[in-house]
Amino acid sequence: MCFTLAGRLQTRLAALGAALWVAWLFALLYNTPAYLVLFVVMAAFTLLLDLAVYSWLIGFQPRWLTLLLALGEFLAIKWVLEWPYPLEIRLRTRQALAFYLVAWVAGWLVMHVLLPLLAPRWQERGGVLLVWRWGPRTVPERIETRRGSYLRAVILTLIIAMPWLIGGALAGEERLFSGILIFSGWHLREYGALFAGEHGPLTSFAGVLGRVAATGWWSPFTVYKVAHLLGLALALLGLERLRWNSAPGYLPLAALVLVGLPPSASRSVAAAVWIAGMLRIRVPSVGRRRHGLALSVALCAWLFLWAQLFWFAPYAFLSQGEAQLSFWLAQQQTQPTIWSAEIRLQQIAASFGDARPSDTVKGASLVLTRGEDCVAAADAAVVFRHGRLCAVSEGLR
Repeated sequence: MCFTLAGRLQTRLAALGAALWVAWLFALLYNTPAYLVLFVVMAAFTLLLDLAVYSWLIGFQPRWLTLLLALGEFLAIKWVLEWPYPLEIRLRTRQALAFYLVAWVAGWLVMHVLLPLLAPRWQERGGVLLVWRWGPRTVPERIETRRGSYLRAVILTLIIAMPWLIGGALAGEERLFSGILIFSGWHLREYGALFAGEHGPLTSFAGVLGRVAATGWWSPFTVYKVAHLLGLALALLGLERLRWNSAPGYLPLAALVLVGLPPSASRSVAAAVWIAGMLRIRVPSVGRRRHGLALSVALCAWLFLWAQLFWFAPYAFLSQGEAQLSFWLAQQQTQPTIWSAEIRLQQIAASFGDARPSDTVKGASLVLTRGEDCVAAADAAVVFRHGRLCAVSEGLR
């Protein structure tokens, strides 16, 4: 059958409803919540694929393709859960595979047995179960048009994110690439919530990402940047749905603004764009002169990203010790007061580790040292050590 975007999402949610019951059943039978965790990962992953891949590239979907996609989804979920360290779901591959097969069969029965009984015109409407009337009627886009829009959005994402990708490649094994921070103060505040890990605030998107990173033993920076780039791609796809593909200047400018915003703000913008697209809100057309002006501003902003990468961003790259120190500081139950003779260490600890800087040594609870001072520090007073980087407790000296 040929799914529309709304039909694909609604059908997926109906199938996931059956999979949820299967997850509860497995969790009760084997007395472990690991199956519920696996279901959440599976639901999030498949909905993301529907939203960002399938609805753009697949027109007519035969049954053999459905089986092939199910196999690919399981292998992709398995890879995500096992990279770089296994997510703590305490399940072996055969246990996860058994659950996935039963959940998939339950979803398949819902699609091919239950839905045709409850909504006889379900297939004719492209998988849509609930029909709402909002906005002007529009003719569905041809699959060739959707694929062209998708290709434009992907290429534009790669071009605009090129400074980020190059920065990650240049970091190597000894350093971590924290990202290019256009609105640096805003980003650094979110890094404090990101590094809080399991104690991250649920009211902050960065705090939620920090909890996800801590659960899977993933690098907080990696989770942050992946979420950032995925949000950028989703926002561009949403703008394509609003037919911004006819505005070649405004699309790169909007994308660059989203790159500069922290994930919590840019994800809100992306959600607003998709809601506007689902409600069929049309963007008014503007003249070529404004398009050219917007494209020029976007090009200047993109060049500024490269300048930040190599010259103007002092915290784009962190050593492994600096990153571990920031993570350790953010995990402390009480906010520490820190002092360091090295201004960079003090600023990194304050920005990334959410520590409170002190003007004097006497007013600090922790003194950060590097090099010979760290080597010479008494082991009893050192509360954190990574290579030649130390945090020394003033109360233990």
